[in-house]
Amino acid sequence: FYDICYDEANEGIWAIYTVGNASDRVDVTFYLITDAAGPTTWISPSNTYKIEVTVTSQGAEDVRISYDPDTQRAVAVWYESGALKAKVLQYNSGSHTISQGSEVTIMSSGALAPTMCYDTTNNKMIVGAVNTSSTSRFETRVGTVTGGSTNSISFGGISTTANVTGVTEHRNTTLLYDPDNDKIILYAKLDGNGFSNAGAICVGTVGSSAVTWNS
Repeated sequence: FYDICYDEANEGIWAIYTVGNASDRVDVTFYLITDAAGPTTWISPSNTYKIEVTVTSQGAEDVRISYDPDTQRAVAVWYESGALKAKVLQYNSGSHTISQGSEVTIMSSGALAPTMCYDTTNNKMIVGAVNTSSTSRFETRVGTVTGGSTNSISFGGISTTANVTGVTEHRNTTLLYDPDNDKIILYAKLDGNGFSNAGAICVGTVGSSAVTWNS
């Protein structure tokens, strides 16, 4: 399990990954992109150009990471014992360190197949997952990142995608943001009522604290 995103303010790459297997920790590394790495590579394995931290040691999987250009922070997300967790990360260029905010629970149980995207118009981090404890439908929460010394993220209420008659669950979800139309787009595979792994698209509008999904 791994994911990456680009940090435009610090010109680097955030990478999140599990270490060992699903019962082990989750680490995040920030890699500076630099010509000093040499002519054949743009990222150096040297500690001069990278810094690594552990975000959780509790055993996790399904890791994701996305960048917030407005606060110049990354948000890490992972699945841990059924709960979906998040943490804000900041790269400090002067000291070559990473600051971590407090761990936040997005979904307390049943979370599966998390995905996320950043809404650059409304300055919101959209995080979602399939809720296997309830309807097995896709649920999202709208996050607001706070910069400064807190490195925190707060979430609004849960929004559930419109029901498709007979569909028993959503799978393999991906969220994208469309800046031209100011919409988020969900891709998911549907199961049940003859939809056996059929792909589907759902469009949503981001509000101040929730997503409104089209029927």
